[in-house]
Amino acid sequence: DGSGSALLSRFHHHHRKGSIDSNTSWVSSLVSGTSTLPEEVLERLAAMATEVDELRSHLRQQEEESQQRILSTRSECERLMAEVAQRSEEKLAEVAQRLEQESRERRRLFNQIQDMKGAIRVYCRVRPVFGDGEPDTVVRAVSEDEVAVLVESKRSAMGGPAAPTTTKTFKFERVFNPASTQVEVFHEVEGLITSVMDGYAASILAYGQTGSG
Repeated sequence: DGSGSALLSRFHHHHRKGSIDSNTSWVSSLVSGTSTLPEEVLERLAAMATEVDELRSHLRQQEEESQQRILSTRSECERLMAEVAQRSEEKLAEVAQRLEQESRERRRLFNQIQDMKGAIRVYCRVRPVFGDGEPDTVVRAVSEDEVAVLVESKRSAMGGPAAPTTTKTFKFERVFNPASTQVEVFHEVEGLITSVMDGYAASILAYGQTGSG
């Protein structure tokens, strides 16, 4: 009848606007307060109330399942993160150990190379000529390991003629010509400096005529 249709229309309107709990409460109060309605309307209202209860129970079950999945996913993520962190620490420790071993081996081999070059090494650096009046043929860099020195013979004590000048050559591990730079000299002794920094004993002595640099 008209009153039943009006009640159903009010139910659908209230169902769209309210929550499940409020709808259930509203339907229960509606059913209990409309005992004079036709039996068909009461049965439909009761069926609707049951359907709402089932929907509420289903939603609660889905909410609980969602919470369980969230907790499970969070636990799995934490486990994976801990596993990755542990593997990273183990990998870093392994790399550090290998680096230390390689460093010790490098120092050992490098020192062997320095020993093969000779326990005592002598280098010669020919200084540039000072001024225009200084002869430039007294000492000459012949090659990378040889210098030539012009030697003037002294006049004989008996007053005889002086012997002719002679040239003597000397060999070194390395000879630097007058155009050599400080960088070139450093590169030649850099290996010894590295050995000292690695903990091996080495000495570098530099000496020469005053003003020779």
